[in-house]
Amino acid sequence: MDDLLYSPSVQLRLAATKALPSPEPKLCPTGLRGAANAVFILLGPSFGKAHKGVPPYKGGSPRPEGNNIWLGKGLGLSPFDYDGGRFKRWNDFFMQCCESRDIPDFLTALFNLDWCHSAKESCVPEQNLITGSDQVLPFVEAAKPRVVVALTNRVYKVFLDCLNRNGYTFREIPSRLTRPALEVSKPSCDCKWLFVKTQNHPSRSFFSQKDRQVFGEFVKPFLKDI
Repeated sequence: MDDLLYSPSVQLRLAATKALPSPEPKLCPTGLRGAANAVFILLGPSFGKAHKGVPPYKGGSPRPEGNNIWLGKGLGLSPFDYDGGRFKRWNDFFMQCCESRDIPDFLTALFNLDWCHSAKESCVPEQNLITGSDQVLPFVEAAKPRVVVALTNRVYKVFLDCLNRNGYTFREIPSRLTRPALEVSKPSCDCKWLFVKTQNHPSRSFFSQKDRQVFGEFVKPFLKDI
């Protein structure tokens, strides 16, 4: 069963995950959530603004851990507590990329490179993102994803630098996206996935329906079984 939970076949992985009697928590750094065996991973810079009355996390080192990722539970159709327009954009984003609702529900994850609360990405120190990328990479590798999506330009650059430091090789795939779409691989750990960046952050109103359609048309074949 464990092998099937990380199967190269999306359908076999999904079936094994849905067959679990209940979701199983896994220990990970704060700032990660969703499925431990996600085929579709979003990479963000950090938490957004802290909820009212909740002390904000400071980020950086040392980084606490918790049971924040799971076998048997993904992000659903929105990784955030949104309603209205933002929820609709996230809903459409996932459904443009995924063949079925089961993928967002069971096999998606959001991994933040840092764990601070900040409404502005520019306020997150660069070193926090660099250190965080090294902390997050082992969990990306363990998930054995098909697609890893950077949500911002800084995250795309920092994580690409991290992959370079860790011996990954790259093959660019022609696309209509704003940043190069890369097949990244590392034979020593049997890792290969598509690394891309969205044209804009899916929470933003200027990430248009046309943008989501173009992105989804490119990504969806990588989330299908061959």
